[in-house]
Amino acid sequence: MAKKRAKPKFSIYITIFTIIILGIYCSRHIIKNFFNTTCEKIVRNTGFNLTKIDILGASPRIKKMIREKIIVKTNDSTLSISSSEIYNRIMDIPLVKRAIVKKWLPNIIKIEIEEAKPIAVYQHDAKSILIDSDGKFLEEVSARPAGLPLVSGINANKKVQSILDDISKFSDIMSKLDALSYIRERRWNIIIAGVKVKLPADNVTNALTTLDTLIKNNKLNKNEVCSVDLRLPGQIILNGLKLRNALII
Repeated sequence: MAKKRAKPKFSIYITIFTIIILGIYCSRHIIKNFFNTTCEKIVRNTGFNLTKIDILGASPRIKKMIREKIIVKTNDSTLSISSSEIYNRIMDIPLVKRAIVKKWLPNIIKIEIEEAKPIAVYQHDAKSILIDSDGKFLEEVSARPAGLPLVSGINANKKVQSILDDISKFSDIMSKLDALSYIRERRWNIIIAGVKVKLPADNVTNALTTLDTLIKNNKLNKNEVCSVDLRLPGQIILNGLKLRNALII
């Protein structure tokens, strides 16, 4: 009698292996969640749960913006919190210039902030926007904050810090400065106590020195003077009339 041939077992092994792989694949989220939950419980039991977020160097308003932005809350695991992600979220806030994020294990995060300081209000595309010394747009405002001049002109936001540095050497001019306009991306007109002053493209310091003398000698009364042209070296033109002697100021 002929012996019965044994059925091959290879296909059975393949079937079992496939079922195992499919089972692991389908249950991967369950396994991952179980692993994460277990690790989180272990971390919490060992004290690595966030209890405090310290934000230093920021105003109450900026602190509130940061807390809303970082999406981190107390009792989160400090080991699973990413300092770099917190940093990136904070730096998305235009009013923040610099930030340092540190984790103080086991349960504290410290955030040090340097706020961006507005230097002027840039009038651009029918909007009034606070800008910092780098010309960065900070936020739109509906009214000019006290002490900040208005700035206008193409690329004026990127160039205004330089002219403000020059003007800051003259306290009388700086205290009366209302607005600056960048003309053809080469020179500035400024408004001083309601009077338009045309500055040259070069030798700005000399022109500002002359302007400072006019102010000190009460020659810049807006009821009598509406414009001062200092674009030409050694010449002063008031209301379109050239002074005969530039020293008579």
